[in-house]
Amino acid sequence: MTKLILIRGPPGSGKSTISLKLAEKMKSNVVVINADALIIGVKFVNFPKSIFNKIRFIMPSITNYLSKRISVICEGVYGGPKANDKIKLFRDAARKSNSEFHLVNLHISLKESYLRCKTRKGHIISKPMKKHEVKRWYDWFYECTIKNGAHIYTSKKSVKDIVNEILKLIEK
Repeated sequence: MTKLILIRGPPGSGKSTISLKLAEKMKSNVVVINADALIIGVKFVNFPKSIFNKIRFIMPSITNYLSKRISVICEGVYGGPKANDKIKLFRDAARKSNSEFHLVNLHISLKESYLRCKTRKGHIISKPMKKHEVKRWYDWFYECTIKNGAHIYTSKKSVKDIVNEILKLIEK
């Protein structure tokens, strides 16, 4: 069955790496959409108000892929006080296309988030993030408590173990 997998987490939690590795392991056609990169690529301003604009910008692509029976992994921070409303947009898109919806919440400590973002290499956001930028996105991610979906703590786990954990969840 076609799947829409939303992977959300604070900076440095492994969203991009895990999404790409998960796509490699899935047994179906799949595309990965890095939603955070759209903020940079499309130059949306007015953070964080622009996030709903970003979601509305990518939603036609997501629904198009799902209609063609291509699974989608969409990754991004997706935080803030209206995080549940944003997640609902994805859940509704999956429902309308008769696709499974899976929400994966990745967690990491602020200290580890600082360390990982300070040493980024080969990431879509190629330059290391400044400490205040990491804190701003980190706080924004945790501004809304999400009770739904899987909650995975990425500290001290290998990418392989995390991907296998997600595969078990989505293949049930």
